[in-house]
Amino acid sequence: MVGHGYEREWNAGEVRCKPKQLPWDQLVPEWASMPVPTVAPSRNLPALKDTQTTSELDETLFEVPPSGLTEKERTDAEQALKCFLQTQHEHFAGFQSAQPDESFQERFGYLLGVITNNYGDPFAQGRMWLNTKVCERAALDYFAALWNAPRPQAGSPNLKKNQNSYWGYVCTLGSTEGSILALYKAREYLRGMKPDLRSPSANDRPPVLFYSQSTHFSSKKGSVLLDLCVFQEAGRSYYPGQCPITKSGDWPDAVPCHDFDDKPSSGSINIEALTALVTFFTHRNHPIIVVANMGTTWKGAHDDIPAIQKMFHDLGEVYPWLWKREVQCGFDKQGKPHFETRRGFWLHVDAALGGGYGPFLEMACNRGELRDNSQPPLFDFRFPAVMSLCCSIHKWMGAPLPAAVFMTRREYQTAWMQMVHLTARLLEHQGLALAPPSCGITYPERVTKIASKK
Repeated sequence: MVGHGYEREWNAGEVRCKPKQLPWDQLVPEWASMPVPTVAPSRNLPALKDTQTTSELDETLFEVPPSGLTEKERTDAEQALKCFLQTQHEHFAGFQSAQPDESFQERFGYLLGVITNNYGDPFAQGRMWLNTKVCERAALDYFAALWNAPRPQAGSPNLKKNQNSYWGYVCTLGSTEGSILALYKAREYLRGMKPDLRSPSANDRPPVLFYSQSTHFSSKKGSVLLDLCVFQEAGRSYYPGQCPITKSGDWPDAVPCHDFDDKPSSGSINIEALTALVTFFTHRNHPIIVVANMGTTWKGAHDDIPAIQKMFHDLGEVYPWLWKREVQCGFDKQGKPHFETRRGFWLHVDAALGGGYGPFLEMACNRGELRDNSQPPLFDFRFPAVMSLCCSIHKWMGAPLPAAVFMTRREYQTAWMQMVHLTARLLEHQGLALAPPSCGITYPERVTKIASKK
C-alpha cells in the first residue's frame, strides 16, 4: 500500500480489537480505579469491510487508550490526518461541495479560541452573551431577500412580530437538520389535537407525507424520527390495492420521477403522479405534507414548484379546507378548547443544493446573460404554497463546516420555540444565567454572584 507512511494492511477477516488491537483489560493502567469489561467489545462486532475504511489512514493512530496518547502519538496522528485532508482537498471531486475560501483560517481563526452559542431564537438575545446572533440575523436577512420573503426589521433583536414576515435560523448540521425541522413544524402545524387516522374529520387525522424517488434520505429519516405517516405506509395499511397510479394498485415506495428519457426533467418529481396521489388522500380528509426539491443530490434536478402551487390551488377549489380550516390546538385558561385557523397542507422546498445559486440564475436571465435564454427554476416564497425552505451553505457557497439556512413565515410558527425561552427563564431563576456585560459586573464577580444564590 502506497501512502504517506501511516498505513498498514489488514488481513482478510481480521477482527479489530480497539484500542491498539488489545482487549481493554490489558490496557487499563494499574492506577486507574474503574470497572472495565473483561471481554474486548469488538468481539461482538463484525469485521469491517474494505469499503467501510479508508486506505489512506491507519486507524490505529487515532485510537485513544485509557492512559491517553503520548505527545509523539498525538503528533503522528495529527500529521497523518493533515496529509490525508490536504490530498483530498486537492483531488476529491465526488461531492457537490465547494472548496472553502483559503482565507478563512486567517480571518476567522480567532473563533477557535472562543466558545459561542446562538441558542434559542435568533431574534431574541437571551442570556448567553457569547453569541454571534447579529451575524446570524444579517445572514437570514440576506437569504430572505434572495428568496422573496418579507423581511423584519433588519438587525433588531426586539422585533415586533409581523406574522407575514419570515422566521428562520442557521442550522449547524446542514440541510438534513433543516428538512427534519420542516417536517416537525409541518406535523405540529397540521395535526392539531389527538390525531386519528380513522377519523372522518380532516381536523383530527394525522398528516400524510409525500416525497419523490430523488429526494434526499433526510426526509425518510425525518419521517421515522417524527413518526410521520408516509403515503405508501398509509396506503398499504388502510387502502391496500387502491393506489391510483399503478395498474396493480400496489403502493410505490416514493412518488415517481421523470427518467433519463424525459430530459431536461430527468430526476424531477412527476407532477401528474404527485397530483393523483395527493388528490387520493385529500379526498379522504388527510392533511398533506409535500417535500419538493430544488437541486436533487444525484442529478441536480429541480421539481416544478409553480406546478405544485397550481396543484394545491386547484385542489383548494374542491377541498377548501386545504387553505383554511379550524384546528383544535389546545385549551384556553378556562379549560375550553382553543381553535386556530390553519391550512390543511405544508409544502417544504429542500433547496440544499440549488437554493444558493438559483436566485442568481434568475438575475442573470433577467439581464439577458444566459446563452440560451432559458427560464431558471423558480422555487421561493413568492409562491403562497411554499411554507418552508432550507439551503446548505457548505455546498455551492463553500462554508468550511456543514451548515444551512432554514426559513419559514411567522404565521406558521407553533408554540415549540416557547420551550427554549422557558428553559432560559428556568436557568435564570436557578441562578445559572450570567448577568449581561452591560451590568458592569466582571466575570469573577458574576461567578461569585451565581455561587451565592445556590
